[in-house]
Amino acid sequence: MPNYRRHRIKGGCYFFTINFLERHQNQFFVQNVDVLRDAVKQVRLKHPFHTDAWVVLPEYMHYIWTLSQG
Repeated sequence: MPNYRRHRIKGGCYFFTINFLERHQNQFFVQNVDVLRDAVKQVRLKHPFHTDAWVVLPEYMHYIWTLSQG
């Protein structure tokens, strides 16, 4: 896995993409969008962040999150 450089700032805004290795014709994200929403809610309880944007496409997702100040 690459060692990406991250500029860690409290309250920072981050863009990232999630996809599968075998993503061609994969409908998992679209078919399970309710499960994804619930998972994000659970994570947000332990690690507060704001979802600025979230695009769910059949083969991948794009996120823009703003971290909490704490």
